[in-house]
Amino acid sequence: METKSDKELVLSCLGGAPDAWSAFIDKFSSLVYWAIKRKLNRYCPAYLKSDAEDLYQRVFALLWEKRSLEAVKDRDNISPWLIVLASNLATDFVRKKKREEDFLQEELAKKIPPIDDYSSVLIKEKRDILDKAMGILTEKERAYLELSYFSGKKHKEIADTFNVPMNSVSTIIARAKTKIKRFISKKIKI
Repeated sequence: METKSDKELVLSCLGGAPDAWSAFIDKFSSLVYWAIKRKLNRYCPAYLKSDAEDLYQRVFALLWEKRSLEAVKDRDNISPWLIVLASNLATDFVRKKKREEDFLQEELAKKIPPIDDYSSVLIKEKRDILDKAMGILTEKERAYLELSYFSGKKHKEIADTFNVPMNSVSTIIARAKTKIKRFISKKIKI
């Protein structure tokens, strides 16, 4: 099979030529995956491999479904445009993940009364809510969450302690925080 230039390949894809899309993916897949991993490694080192794979699929789905290749101005050298596209999608993912974590912290702050030195009732209520919320977690989720938040351990330290991959620690902690958020939302209505 002859090697086409970037411009010829883009035009073939836009024209619906047989096998053009497969050739496009073959040519640029490693570049797109590299751009995604580079961004995630820099801003979200505890990302999951499945997150990178989902973003990779999203890049090519966006190109196919939205016919985004039509917007490319420099079709002779599409690589920089693909790097920017992949990096932007990864950045959006990182921002969304950060917003979700911030939201969870805000929800906990709103739902659980603040500690008031003068009100032992509020302190007891807060402790009861936290105990009940922690009680719904599995033993592993509780241990990882306590080490992370109450002992100040980093995910890497927790992974080393339990001899598991760091991504597993991140996943388990995220799952535990989601469970706690749901529990608090159901139990406390403001």
